[in-house]
Amino acid sequence: MALYISKYFITVEWTSGEEEMILLGKNSKGSILPKTFQGEDNIKRVEVSKGIEYICADAFANCSNLEEIIIPASLKEINAYAFRGCDKLSSIVVN
Repeated sequence: MALYISKYFITVEWTSGEEEMILLGKNSKGSILPKTFQGEDNIKRVEVSKGIEYICADAFANCSNLEEIIIPASLKEINAYAFRGCDKLSSIVVN
């Protein structure tokens, strides 16, 4: 059994209050790919790791309960419509 440990991850807090670290696949190359979490209504908060440089279009589109995202200062680009339809998003923190 092989275990792949990625330096690219995000921490997601669900509306239930539970947190989960999600490792992004080796094909992501430092990006949260388009439509990765699109329509996930149970996401409340997201913390992006320092290895992530790009958030692609529609990555979190229509996550209707997303309230907060914490991003690293090293993030280079947030593409168009990454947070489209996230009407409760009220806090973006840059670390």
